[in-house]
Amino acid sequence: MNFFGNHLSRKFFLAVFLSMAATAHAQGEAFPRYDIQAAVDVETKTITAFQTTTFRNPGAQDLSEIVFHIYPNRFYTRREKSFIQRFAGYFKVNPFPQGFQDNGMEIQSVTGDQGDLKFFIEGDDRTLLRVALARPVKAGDAVTVAIHFSAAIPNNTIGRFGWQGDVFKISRWYPILAVFEGEKGWNRHPFYPFHRPFYSEAAFYKVALTVPADHVVAHSGELAGQRNNSDGTTTFEYDSSKPIREFSFAMSPEYRVVAEDFDGVTISSFYLPGTEKSARAALSHAKDLMRFYGKLFGKYPYRFFSIAPVDLGYGGEQMANLIFIDRRSYQMPGLLARYFDFLVAHETGHQWFYNLIGIDEFTQM
Repeated sequence: MNFFGNHLSRKFFLAVFLSMAATAHAQGEAFPRYDIQAAVDVETKTITAFQTTTFRNPGAQDLSEIVFHIYPNRFYTRREKSFIQRFAGYFKVNPFPQGFQDNGMEIQSVTGDQGDLKFFIEGDDRTLLRVALARPVKAGDAVTVAIHFSAAIPNNTIGRFGWQGDVFKISRWYPILAVFEGEKGWNRHPFYPFHRPFYSEAAFYKVALTVPADHVVAHSGELAGQRNNSDGTTTFEYDSSKPIREFSFAMSPEYRVVAEDFDGVTISSFYLPGTEKSARAALSHAKDLMRFYGKLFGKYPYRFFSIAPVDLGYGGEQMANLIFIDRRSYQMPGLLARYFDFLVAHETGHQWFYNLIGIDEFTQM
């Protein structure tokens, strides 16, 4: 579901995407599908989850294995740790307030329709999960794999996955399918820790996320329902009516939100105390970008879009239906208002070119 071209008309990209989305609904599983039940423990700083992934073999040959990326399991060398420290210094942040914490993902079990499946953690950086299937999947057939896992959430002020204070930023946190490239097999790009080294298929998501009841959540997808639990938590149910590249979220008990409907899209701009003015400016900048890109490339096809301040360490990051903006950007002097405008607009623009039109970001940066 990844498209990239130099000679296509402005409207072609969106027309292709919407056509494929309609086909996916008709065919049921033409796109991969993730069903995830997850819970965040803010005391232990862990996330535990049970995930089922349904994948249809698009190739001409039988498949005997499935490969996932498990980015939170990234192993860092001493040289890389040193470089991250120097890289963070450029942005004037202490990246690891409590010292460097190795990320870690524990795979408790992997099962299929015939019981337990053998799995292997591979790659020099330890971010590949290879699952051996009980029987080959023929061309055009689908297979569902269930994974029970947990991940430690590191304390950091830099990057997409971690926490600082009472703000959590959770991106690329679950086993996510590698891209299957036909005769080449599964793409096994390593995880480069800077910028956007990701390459993933668009997929449908259904997520049940349990968090403390006082936390406000900015998220990918659409909120389909919620329930309050007797243990002081709330379970939010999210769904994606159209395929998205991944499911991410940010959460904090301090989050507030201003929202506005624009051309059928609810734009939600989250903020922390004392920064409402900047949040309203961010909403305006995102709306202006959507108006501009809507004319160039076609209307934003989703119903929701959110902007969330986190301790990112640098300017911004893009996720499906959601962008992260470094919380310090909300307190910049008026002299840098145009930079804030650029930052929000730039990250919002990636909703078209990254989410709708996917590329191999590792080799086609």
